[in-house]
Amino acid sequence: MMRRSRRPAGAGPRLAPLILTLALGAGACSDDGKTTPLTGDAACDTLAILEARCVGCHSNPPVLGVPMALTSLRHLRSSSAAFPGATVADRSVARMAATTLPMPPRGPQVPAAELEVFHTWIELGMPACATDPEPAPMEEDPNQIPQDELFTCDGAPGASPGRLRRLGQDEWRMTVPSRDQLGKAWAGYNPMLANASDRYSTYTSDETVDDAVIDLLLDPGLLGGRVGDEVVVHLRAMRSIEPRLACAFTEFPVTPGCVTTAMTAVLERAVLFRPATADEVGRLAAFATQVFAGETAVAQRDASLARIVNTAALSTGALFRTELGDGTAGRARLTDAELAQALARVLGSYGVGTPRQAWKDVVANRIAYTAGLEGYYPDLAAAAADGSIQDPATLDALLRAHLGGDDPDRADLLPDLFSVYSRQSHGERWLAGGVRGFFREWLGYEGFPAVFKEQPGLTSQFQPSGSTSIYGAMNTSYRQLQTGYYSSYGPAGAFKESLLVDQLDDMIAAVVTDDHDVLRQLLTTRRFHVPAQSPNFNATQATQLVYNLADPIANDDPANRWVTLPASERAGVLTHPAWLATHGGNFEDDPSIVRRGKWVRENLLCQYVPPLASVMVPAMVGPSAPDLTARDRLDAATASDECQRCHQLMNPLGYPFEIYNHAGFLRSVDHDGGAPDGSSLLVDMPDPALDGPVTSAIDLMDKLAASGRVKRCFIRQSFRYFMGRPETRADACALAQMEQAYDVQGSFITMLSALVTSDAFRYRTTGGN
Repeated sequence: MMRRSRRPAGAGPRLAPLILTLALGAGACSDDGKTTPLTGDAACDTLAILEARCVGCHSNPPVLGVPMALTSLRHLRSSSAAFPGATVADRSVARMAATTLPMPPRGPQVPAAELEVFHTWIELGMPACATDPEPAPMEEDPNQIPQDELFTCDGAPGASPGRLRRLGQDEWRMTVPSRDQLGKAWAGYNPMLANASDRYSTYTSDETVDDAVIDLLLDPGLLGGRVGDEVVVHLRAMRSIEPRLACAFTEFPVTPGCVTTAMTAVLERAVLFRPATADEVGRLAAFATQVFAGETAVAQRDASLARIVNTAALSTGALFRTELGDGTAGRARLTDAELAQALARVLGSYGVGTPRQAWKDVVANRIAYTAGLEGYYPDLAAAAADGSIQDPATLDALLRAHLGGDDPDRADLLPDLFSVYSRQSHGERWLAGGVRGFFREWLGYEGFPAVFKEQPGLTSQFQPSGSTSIYGAMNTSYRQLQTGYYSSYGPAGAFKESLLVDQLDDMIAAVVTDDHDVLRQLLTTRRFHVPAQSPNFNATQATQLVYNLADPIANDDPANRWVTLPASERAGVLTHPAWLATHGGNFEDDPSIVRRGKWVRENLLCQYVPPLASVMVPAMVGPSAPDLTARDRLDAATASDECQRCHQLMNPLGYPFEIYNHAGFLRSVDHDGGAPDGSSLLVDMPDPALDGPVTSAIDLMDKLAASGRVKRCFIRQSFRYFMGRPETRADACALAQMEQAYDVQGSFITMLSALVTSDAFRYRTTGGN
């Protein structure tokens, strides 16, 4: 199957001449100074002005960094996303009349007569023109939808589009039982990679199984051999709780009744993890009959079953999860099995009943397991079996039972750690894998281990000076915190310090499981989980320095790792070294300002920043110089009106983070030797309460934490990840319910419960994609 094109209908005719114009060096958004012929009909004349002055950039889709299409009067009647109470028409007139950042951005201003036409059309109530084209369908970035429209519930019953969801990378890995971390070893060439263009890995629109995926699945290390072998070991062990499997290991020859019974159990317990349909059972039973017929002795049974399992694992039901509902026309309720699997997907990367994983404790020298023989989430399986999963109270209870908690042994990390001693370096609070995954992907810090950092301590108090030994130890320790390069230490390699990504996980887990005023706490807490030091192991001698802590942290008590940092230095997750480094440049004077500011604009304010590919101008700062800070270089490179159209959205929100360097260290001096400058002036913010000066990232966090706009954006990001798709206006009731639930006490768990009990989560419309 081929991935569907996402290019909107009607895009072709406008793009070709526009690109040609750019190639010839002309300004695509300028005009030639001619006046637009006017007829006296305000509506049709306004449309003519729109086509003459605006469509060159405001095409469908928009180009050159433009945030919206303006190809129809319908677009002008829309509410302005940035100016509540104003229409796009109001803002268009204001921009065309402006002397600063006018529209169009090049060429002469729009003549006064044409502006008067616009004014007249607005005063007449923005009537229609007979020749106004129907706006071509366009895939809208969810951040371009006015936020108020997404939280205005009309009370209509909700539902989501029905769909098939292809298994994700981790989800597919966890469907196969593994011994001694076999499943972990597959991560490097796991075929179920998410679409890199999707906002979250949970998105599955247009995800298929193409030739490249099939080639990986058929690799001798996967379905070509090892997967089936592992599943057969799992099925042998399950015979004590699944009597339908017994005959498949003992009968020779296998009777037809045994084939049907055993293959039903194989599908439900090891392949599909849901009730199998008659067609699925019939197809696998027919294939199994052929395989068993080729045996000459029962000793060949394991090989036969492995071949059968490998074949079944390539079926549609094994590679896709259905969300199609119970068959009711128009608006179908998810079946019991579908709803249980949907809830499991919220909680983690494995489905209901997927097999337990094995892990090896290197100190005790034993194999242990992460779950019982029945696999993961037996309580979800029971609720699906008796139908109680459809009760919102049951959904709420199941969510709360598995979402997170307090566990000093951190059993949730098995089999990812080597021993119980390794787990002691992590915080005692834990979150379900799916919830932890949301924060990692929303905040974006899961990619930190792959980010290159040149001399991470530059401009901090630990940069090279008279004490090169401290700086050398700091560099080594930073690499250890980033990648775990130097591995374990202690007897039998039993001890392994957590990484910066893990430490941010721990910090977030503590806030979420406390579950009070969660967003404010995430953005402002000063309680950080930090690593302890081992003076006898070079890679952990100086791991505390990235937190600006001069004194080492003792390893004798887990409570020592929780440190309240000074109010002038850190405040919340966006000041954590893992976040700062992920969204920072490779070098100390790189324009990290842009990356950090863009993230805040898009992910905390839910506003649209045009992608660099649509801007079509060189995006680079000037060369490094000893007297120029990153801020100096960026300001010089982006001072023009053309650049400011986008950079005014990013730079002011990125400046406050300049009190930190590219690697997340607190600066003691800036690149030019002067004091770090985190000051910024915020203007025309989507929440007026955010306007005004800020002195640093600490100050900015206080403002953002109090913003209703930021709260709603946080809710929207949660919806996107856990629903596995962007929000639309049709989801307004679900989003309003989530906000109402969150507002009671700032509870993330109650907000997530409101989502999984909403109509958008539990119902599907027919004919979806």
